[in-house]
Amino acid sequence: MSYSPVIHHRKSIRLQNYDYSTGSMYFITICAFERQCLFGAVVEGKMCLNAVGEAVSRGWQDIPRHFPNVA
Repeated sequence: MSYSPVIHHRKSIRLQNYDYSTGSMYFITICAFERQCLFGAVVEGKMCLNAVGEAVSRGWQDIPRHFPNVA
């Protein structure tokens, strides 16, 4: 059986002529498949995490311990 790699042809959303190697701040959005509410619910404008959301939050907050250049 032969293997053919899947090649995705997507338009880059990166800014042209921007040096991504410099220190910067980034806004990151996490979306679940089909925008399912897997991490909790928004109640009166506040995110209320469920058990999965709490686990993701702990992992997210732990990133600087593994990657010292990330704050």
